[in-house]
Amino acid sequence: MKGSWKWNLAQKLEFNWWKGYLKKSNKEDYINFKRQYWKEFLKSIGIEFKDLKGLTIYDIGCGPAGIFTIFEQSNVMAIDPLLDQYNAKLSIFQKSNYPWVQFHESIIETFKFNQQADIVFCLNVINHVIDIPTTLLNLNRANKLNGEFIVSTDAHNFKLLKWVFQLLPGDVLHPHQYSKEEYRIFIENAGFSISEEICIKRSFIFSYIVFKATKSESI
Repeated sequence: MKGSWKWNLAQKLEFNWWKGYLKKSNKEDYINFKRQYWKEFLKSIGIEFKDLKGLTIYDIGCGPAGIFTIFEQSNVMAIDPLLDQYNAKLSIFQKSNYPWVQFHESIIETFKFNQQADIVFCLNVINHVIDIPTTLLNLNRANKLNGEFIVSTDAHNFKLLKWVFQLLPGDVLHPHQYSKEEYRIFIENAGFSISEEICIKRSFIFSYIVFKATKSESI
């Protein structure tokens, strides 16, 4: 599957953003910060970190410092289309630092999962993918029946601004621009039941939303 020009541009800019963002960061300090951030994130959405010990966990679109960093005692797979670039060019990230993780460089839409997960995290990713419905259908296959599915994304608060962002490149890092209601429909159409929507942060244009869901049917 080939990405659109918007997707290809976003991928290039994503890598450059990470290079610039991490340029002045101390590696150890940043990783410690992110590990604490992810534990606090789990707590904020009502998930006990200790309850995930020993589970099969997927970190979809993991980036160089995703939630995979905190699950030393679990069976973890992390997938991202830029992983090899991160590994080669970002001092902050080396695959060898995370021996408990199976890393795979791949787009999400076509990745072949050989095992189903107890919990799938798709954090700050769904508005980055090539095709949202195809991605979510593949993540349905990746998740066990009744397994947990955690999705977070920025969602538009206003229809007019959403339309403007869809029409013009006002947010080039994110090829997809949708509302909370539209993301909910995408998720439910892919065979997941949403149990809770949590607004982590609200700004004027976007709200940062976490959808807690379970796989209710195989598609």
